[in-house]
Amino acid sequence: MENGICLVCTAPINITNLGVDACRACAAFFKRTVIAGRKYTCRQSDRRCSIRKHEKFMCRGCRYDKCVKLGMEYACKSNNPQMVRKEGEVDPEVAGTSLTSLPMKTSLLDRMEAEYKASYSRRVSQEKDYVSKQKLKPFPHHTNEFYIVNLTAFYEIYRIIISDSSIFLKNVFEDFERIPIAFRVCSCSV
Repeated sequence: MENGICLVCTAPINITNLGVDACRACAAFFKRTVIAGRKYTCRQSDRRCSIRKHEKFMCRGCRYDKCVKLGMEYACKSNNPQMVRKEGEVDPEVAGTSLTSLPMKTSLLDRMEAEYKASYSRRVSQEKDYVSKQKLKPFPHHTNEFYIVNLTAFYEIYRIIISDSSIFLKNVFEDFERIPIAFRVCSCSV
């Protein structure tokens, strides 16, 4: 296909995505919607919104309906209902574990995914311990947990992140320990 247009949003395209003449953005939007199981409503409630690439706020309900109408399909690779989690949730099977128990014969992406989840769990636990020990005051926010910190607290949280990043790299890349320490250490000091 040469210089076609997306049948969803009219953006120029060179290839088909998900079996339809659609741009990457529309295909990714459709895929994210299917994976997350989202249901969108029409902004104007009449299901006849205009879907154009350069519109600032496209109606997601009408965009999704147009993808379905054109025959776009995406089958999730996993039927695991826990595949999609809320932001910040950690798989209980991975929480608190390390990749050292995983064989290095698993794919790099699998090792990175599992170790990221374990790393996130370790960091959150350490950060929460620090917050409670230092009795940091919460900063009001409707969706996230924020705290009012001083420079010392900021550096301690930074130290936790850097320390766990080293553990992450060691557990994902089997040859990480063979790299000379001078190349592994950040040139900045905390």
